[in-house]
Amino acid sequence: MIPSRVAAARRGIVRRDDGGGLRRAADAGAVIRIIVRQVGPPARRLVIDRERVMAMMALNVAAELEALTEYWSPRVIGRVNDQYVKVAKVKGELAWHRHEEEDELFHVVRGRLRIQFEGGREIVLDEGGFAVVPKGVLHNPVAEEECWIVLIETVTTRHTGDVDTPFTRTIEQQLGR
Repeated sequence: MIPSRVAAARRGIVRRDDGGGLRRAADAGAVIRIIVRQVGPPARRLVIDRERVMAMMALNVAAELEALTEYWSPRVIGRVNDQYVKVAKVKGELAWHRHEEEDELFHVVRGRLRIQFEGGREIVLDEGGFAVVPKGVLHNPVAEEECWIVLIETVTTRHTGDVDTPFTRTIEQQLGR
């Protein structure tokens, strides 16, 4: 594939228009049409959705985190079977919440994350540390200073679990749609 088109497709900014050319897409979740050039036979066309393009790309987690501008606003950067791989910058408190049906993995890339649990228990994750919060467990992530994290969550996981807050993001928002 043509690297520049693949990179543009990964960012969700290219799609085929009605005239057969490629143009910028206002909707990052749009279906992407990539032309693969071959020697000999005519070019063949592949229709690839954004998630499949992400699955075929090498990503730099630090670069993906660097690009984020809002705290507590996760961005999906990949999918492994029924799990989303997300990145987020966090600072302050999110909210006490639980995910009744899904486990949630937190991995700290930069900074320090404290996860509070019901009953006064808490864990602290430094750079490189990770923890899994089991389904149904009431928890509250807290970062005193800016912290960069990777989250691995089932695709059905609501961002703030069983509560709605000003930080709550839909999966469409997390996918960049």
